[in-house]
Amino acid sequence: MTLAENFNSAEHLQDVLFKVQNKIVRDEFNDVGDDDWVPSIATSRGSLRVACTHDDRDSVDMTNLRLWLFYVVLRKCVDFHPAIFGTPSTSFQETTKYYPQIHLYFEEKTTEVEAGYKALRSQVSLRLIDESASTLSVADATTIANRIKSLFVSGTRFFWKRGKFLFSYIDQSKGYYFQLLCFSEIEAKKIIEQVLDIRSHTPDWKLLNQKTNAEPVTAYPTVPGNKTILGKSYKQPRRRPVGTVYFTHAVVHVYGKPTPTVLVDPDRRYRNALVN
Repeated sequence: MTLAENFNSAEHLQDVLFKVQNKIVRDEFNDVGDDDWVPSIATSRGSLRVACTHDDRDSVDMTNLRLWLFYVVLRKCVDFHPAIFGTPSTSFQETTKYYPQIHLYFEEKTTEVEAGYKALRSQVSLRLIDESASTLSVADATTIANRIKSLFVSGTRFFWKRGKFLFSYIDQSKGYYFQLLCFSEIEAKKIIEQVLDIRSHTPDWKLLNQKTNAEPVTAYPTVPGNKTILGKSYKQPRRRPVGTVYFTHAVVHVYGKPTPTVLVDPDRRYRNALVN
């Protein structure tokens, strides 16, 4: 169905935001009242709900202020990034010295994400065991970046299908220690071949192993259901979900440098990538 001649994009956007965002606000402040709640600023929670609730008469500035209050001030940007269990790079480097390490990142397309879940993300890493912080030059890194772009970006964006089967490929003499969750052995070989081709290496398939589970359906259910934690019901995380992930970008971590250097960034997510 085509858009009407008098279609107003601004009004349509406001209308969609009104429906979607107000449902989110209502769920966040459900302790104040349900759909029949009469707006009141007599309590602090009621006052916040009124302030965050989008009104049909709002200007663009008012709309932005309500969103800023809800997502930035109240929720402290937690919706913009996941909780991370990790160690600051400076602390890690105080105790561990390492070879330069390349990280390749992959992500599920938003149009393919299963309803109710976040996009799948994957990371595959390799070490440059013939390099060090003092020997790896910008020219070397740029050459590697161009090689990655050629293999993962040029033409059709490289993708592979994640799944419930765990494959390992370990060749520490060349800097490879892969633990991959793939849909099949074919998919595992596909990603391994592509990554090894960055260094012009040929896979040695006797190093490829698959770990199986005696009861995979029970161990890795497609729909894990909910669980009550501290009195509230939470949707449980999927273990080994199935989905297709596409290459997004690549970085290199070098010992002594606290932040990674972005090698390839075709979507221009970051500044100063060596190759876009």
